[in-house]
Amino acid sequence: MRSALVLMTMTLVLWACGEDAGTGAAADPAPGAAQAAQLGAEALAAIDACSLLTGEEVRAILGQDATGQEDADSGFDLACSWNAPAPPGMQRAFAEQEVSVEVARLEPEAVLRDQYNAFKENMAFREDVSDVGAEAFLAEYISGSALVIRTDSLLVFLNTGEPDQEAMLKQLGPTVLNRLR
Repeated sequence: MRSALVLMTMTLVLWACGEDAGTGAAADPAPGAAQAAQLGAEALAAIDACSLLTGEEVRAILGQDATGQEDADSGFDLACSWNAPAPPGMQRAFAEQEVSVEVARLEPEAVLRDQYNAFKENMAFREDVSDVGAEAFLAEYISGSALVIRTDSLLVFLNTGEPDQEAMLKQLGPTVLNRLR
């Protein structure tokens, strides 16, 4: 989880400094991307990052209640993490279970597409996901899974440190996009 966040943050920092972390290869817009969230900076800033997932949705992933904590220093426009202690006796890379949502608004669209492709290349790609409502892929890393979604103006990351939660991430993708509208 934390290694994926570091990779995402580093890529965003490179983009902000004017570096091209992407592949430069153009991709066709995803089917349904036109209907996906297109928020301006002011509208995005008005969203409570921790409202993008409900307590019930977090509980379904973690198996217990957890309180969301916004992260204003994450490098993303919106970021919230839910942490809970790992169950006793569970062998894990980290002592806590975690679910997080990060949203970055990037323009122009070519920069957004390049960033998305860079993440796809640099993360442990699992599969493209077609039923989210925008271009998306699943990736896994040493301690969990991530669903990365690209709309016309946003990169959305749904991360969990929990194994075998790909189906839940796929289900939550469209829900989070709808809450961003």
